[in-house]
Amino acid sequence: MRKAKLNFKLLLFFLLSGTLSAQVTEEVVQLQSMPMGPAPAFKTAGDTIELPIRDDFSAKRTFPNPDFWADRFVFISSTIPVGPLSIGAAVFDGTDENGFPYNLANNTSDSIADVLTSHYIDFVGPPQNLYLSFVYQRAGNGDVPEITDSLAVQFWAPTDSTWNQVWAVAGSSLADNFKSVILPVDDPKFLVDGFRFRFAARGAQNGVFDIWNIDYVELDINRNVNDTLISEPAFVRQHPYILNTFTHMPWFHYNDQQLLTDVTLTYRRNGVAPGGGWSLNLGKYTIKKDGLLVKDRLTVPVITNNFQNVDLDFSVPLQPLFLAPVTGEFTVDMRTWFDGTAEGLRSNDTVEVRIPFKNYYAFDDGTAERAYGILNQTNAHFAIQLQPLQPDSLRGLFINFAHGGTDATLNSFKIAVWSFKNGVPGPAIYISDSIYTPVYGYYHNDFMPFELDEAVYLPGAVFIGIIQTNATAIHMGLDINTPNATPKYYGNGFIWYQSLVPSTVMLRPYLRYTPTNFGTAENVLENIKVYPNPAQTLLNIAADDMEDLAWTLLNTTGQIVANGTERQVDVAALPRGLYILRLSQKGNVAHQKIILH
Repeated sequence: MRKAKLNFKLLLFFLLSGTLSAQVTEEVVQLQSMPMGPAPAFKTAGDTIELPIRDDFSAKRTFPNPDFWADRFVFISSTIPVGPLSIGAAVFDGTDENGFPYNLANNTSDSIADVLTSHYIDFVGPPQNLYLSFVYQRAGNGDVPEITDSLAVQFWAPTDSTWNQVWAVAGSSLADNFKSVILPVDDPKFLVDGFRFRFAARGAQNGVFDIWNIDYVELDINRNVNDTLISEPAFVRQHPYILNTFTHMPWFHYNDQQLLTDVTLTYRRNGVAPGGGWSLNLGKYTIKKDGLLVKDRLTVPVITNNFQNVDLDFSVPLQPLFLAPVTGEFTVDMRTWFDGTAEGLRSNDTVEVRIPFKNYYAFDDGTAERAYGILNQTNAHFAIQLQPLQPDSLRGLFINFAHGGTDATLNSFKIAVWSFKNGVPGPAIYISDSIYTPVYGYYHNDFMPFELDEAVYLPGAVFIGIIQTNATAIHMGLDINTPNATPKYYGNGFIWYQSLVPSTVMLRPYLRYTPTNFGTAENVLENIKVYPNPAQTLLNIAADDMEDLAWTLLNTTGQIVANGTERQVDVAALPRGLYILRLSQKGNVAHQKIILH
């Protein structure tokens, strides 16, 4: 048995006497989320591919590319890897495809906790000099895998239908940089049609623990043992947001003075370039408002240099940029890219950011690397500072609840607003009569809405947050890539302490009105409507093309309550509340929040 995981969860400890301890303790435990050893089925039409396989996980998706990969258990992140060679990496932890723990009761290292499996491979002809290469990293910004944890590569032998381990590495006490591995595929039992391979991480199954990052996977013929050099320019960080103070803000508070004058992007020139370096046209971009072009920059300086294998920055000017006037919710998309010397994968030469201007303020970048909670204090208070751009009415909070080793749904909380008193929380302006139960979203980094009993007027700067009703931690997502975007405090209502941890808790206040659209999608399915929502007895699914469309209805703990392929879902007998409808069709998936009333 391993010791209790203490990584990546920030726990602030209080004394049970009601006074606060000033000590802040960081535990390195992962965020929470199959016992992995799915029985491989015989290959069928549609799940066989040909060489080469080349994937740096830079495509704009949450899950692995279905063109190469047969499962979706790992997720793709640009914020958990540290020092990546390009944007995006496959992240292995103890959570399933939707971010739920495989097994909350299992924090040992005695089974596979996450896996990434290729499709079956048709070699066409006898493969010569076949090699698999990749780079891997322990932890990054995530929980460090311990010495009892491991990452392995396994090859599938079609002749006897077995997985064979061909490489493995143990965890460590420290995070590290990316390392290169190249493996020959030379045993005759593998060199037949129907071969496949997989990466398997052994560790805790009860959350986002024991993190491994995998990138630049390549399987191809005519290679050799020294063929590990990655040679290409690539973006290494996701696209920055374009607002001064916030990452998101209400459309009715927006004015063009809220825009940055410029944004800075980071890229690398990987490998060995020819004399003088690659000539790159850096900083081309387009900005669109609701799909219509409002600004672009297509003529840029040509940059040639020999600064290889280090992170490099460049800035692009935004001003003048005019998005106002606005009369309702709108969305801004910015796409920035470079071109020039054609080297490597082109998908990592472009980064994008989408900013919906709805009715909420946000300080975080939408991705949690750790989890934040307060332990051992009944009635524990947590608050973030909000300075709205103008007075308005608070209607509720969006909160990202993170799987941090405990089941938050067994706890409860109230929503509170405190006055701003000399830069710290003062007397309470509002404490909800309602007691709320945490609800986990049904995909990675999901936010769930919690409505106030009544609207609360915000005259200016205030503190907004929650009050726990028992001493068990309620874990919220912690964005450590956005340090201290707004002050955050914890206490017991009488004594407050400012958190000194450089991070932003994923809590977003929304104003004026209740959100009208609870639906979000990943790998979006087009032209599908689900109605009515809220629903009472029947839920209808309408699509232009119903072929291969399947649905699964889940409750907020991730349990399947119904599934099928019919056009109607009978929900009359289900308990009232929030559900997630998962729609899948031809490899694409979408999730829709459903309310039953």
